Amino acid sequence: MAVPHLARCLLLSGILGSLAGSASALVPYALNRTTGIRAAHVWLLWLLPPVL
Repeated sequence: MAVPHLARCLLLSGILGSLAGSASALVPYALNRTTGIRAAHVWLLWLLPPVL
């Protein structure tokens, strides 16, 4: 009875670890991409709402 429970826990932890790793790898990619777009199109800054 303990083996199926252990297998299920290992499977779920593997899936969650893969999702968390993918999300943490996506953040620097998105940051680099948006920085490149902002550098190429400076006029986009004027579309941002002013902060009071």
